[in-house]
Amino acid sequence: MKQEKEKARAEKLEAKSLGRKHEMMPTHSSRQVFTLLPQEGDSEAVRLYKEKKREYWKEAVQDPVIPIIGQLVRDRPDCISLGQGVVPYAPPECVATAVAAAATETESSGVHRYAGVMGNTDLTDAIVQKLQRDNAIRFDRSTQSICVTAGSNMAFLAAAMAIADPGDEFLLMCPFYFNHEMAIRMIDCVPVFVPTLAPDFQLNLPAIRKAITPRTRAIVTISPNNPTGAVYAGVMGNTDLTDAIVQKLQRDNAIRFDRSTQSICVTAGSNMAFLAAAMAIADPGDEFLLMCPFYFNHEMAIRMIDCVPVFVPTLAPDFQLNLPAIRKAITPRTRAIVTISPNNPTGAVYSPEALIEVNKLCAEQTRTGVYHICDEAYEYFTYTATQSLPFVTASLGEATRAHTISLFSLSKSFGMAGWRIGYMLMPKHLESAVEKIQDTNLICPPPVCQVAARAALLEASGPEGPVSGGAWVREKTKHYDSVRQEVLSTLRAQCENEGLKGVSVPEPMGAFYVMISTERLSVEKLSKASEAILPLPLITGRQVEDAFVRALIRDFGVAALPGSTFGVEPTETGGLSLRLAYGVLTDDAKRRGMAIRRLIDALKFFILD
Repeated sequence: MKQEKEKARAEKLEAKSLGRKHEMMPTHSSRQVFTLLPQEGDSEAVRLYKEKKREYWKEAVQDPVIPIIGQLVRDRPDCISLGQGVVPYAPPECVATAVAAAATETESSGVHRYAGVMGNTDLTDAIVQKLQRDNAIRFDRSTQSICVTAGSNMAFLAAAMAIADPGDEFLLMCPFYFNHEMAIRMIDCVPVFVPTLAPDFQLNLPAIRKAITPRTRAIVTISPNNPTGAVYAGVMGNTDLTDAIVQKLQRDNAIRFDRSTQSICVTAGSNMAFLAAAMAIADPGDEFLLMCPFYFNHEMAIRMIDCVPVFVPTLAPDFQLNLPAIRKAITPRTRAIVTISPNNPTGAVYSPEALIEVNKLCAEQTRTGVYHICDEAYEYFTYTATQSLPFVTASLGEATRAHTISLFSLSKSFGMAGWRIGYMLMPKHLESAVEKIQDTNLICPPPVCQVAARAALLEASGPEGPVSGGAWVREKTKHYDSVRQEVLSTLRAQCENEGLKGVSVPEPMGAFYVMISTERLSVEKLSKASEAILPLPLITGRQVEDAFVRALIRDFGVAALPGSTFGVEPTETGGLSLRLAYGVLTDDAKRRGMAIRRLIDALKFFILD
């Protein structure tokens, strides 16, 4: 069955890749759509294919012209630039005032936490007012939606990914905006260039109509038009911040950064770093090995770029790496082995020895090229007495640099989730592809967030004055181990006291998560609790899990994430997993105890007859 599905998927992708030829601009090479790998086992063909793909990234996806021109201008200080597409004035004074006020509020302030995915209500309400006031658009919530993005380039890429499949076509008015063309190529779609009318570049409606085919997904217009672009900050990150990152890597991780073999890219959080890395190394149909339970945003990103997540089970009871299973899962189509340590959602910490073995597996795949993508977002949150520095996979030595991609974030360690800032340490040979992806998606990491990140890494203040960022984090988190032990002991003791059999509470050694599981729940009680909300009967494991998670919130006042979100499938008899996150409650013992008591009450009600 699996082979039949893969064959059908391959045929679908192949059909979409057989496009008509388009006349290209003289500065760009002919379009090639890479969707199918050679047959499994043909290692030499795979190697040649990968080389061809790298050449495609170099040639078909144009280089980001703005950073190139910007560097040339910086090399000639007296050069007068006519390339800038920015205004000379600063934003209104109220902008700086609002940011300063929000940034100096209490630690629970929303500006430091994750915000709504589509944008905060205060801003979307302001956008609705602006649309009606300035554009005569009456926003209709029943038929329209607003999404706030990190610039319109990101909005374009998100829209293109939402509406198109590999091989679909976008009509671009020529001269076109280069970042639009780059985005279209990066998602394996086809830009079709439609000439405008001389002498003033007006829309050529007959030409547009003629260019439409059954594969056309969008007609793209820009008005007022921009055929030139704009100069912003450095695409890969400002030098002040990347220098601070180099210092942090050596100080906190014992990594001596080598500019000749490695590169750093500053991103809007490590999720963006993962997506950029995945787009740089993979083609539609390629595979990524995810350790199960996995982080859901990784799986979502892999599917969005038409790649295949392959789920590899971890070892019970503490979710450690299953090296034989990883080796068995590798095929000629594998592009990366993804690890998260300390782990989200389980809190597991992988040993250096296990991670070394993963790197060896990657190094063995010399013909096909397999990368080790390591998500190190929780690097400071470890609870082993022997570990004085945060261990990250990139510190394993020079032999690992050619295939190790490490992702870092300031969201957790520095309490800067709302600032959306992170960075990626990667092999030098990926720099060109990642730079193109970054320029197309984000243009540049927000400069104000980069200033904040540099200050956090280098200029944090401790109880006795200025300290390094790592020392500041360790001071802030020094009591997390005692909180972890309290959460574990309380959960286990109350389960035992209440006679709750079949509830497993494994011990996490990192992050601030506990992943508990149940052997069974009363489906009858869940059905009664859900009869006014969910369709009955509760037949599948997902339905039972959904009913329980809703009942936790509605009837007991405590929330947890369901295990199926992380790839742990529930059973129809109520065998399921929950991820409990205690990080936000580390400084509030009363609420922490209350949350555990409510969870125990729910388990007691739905487990005991």
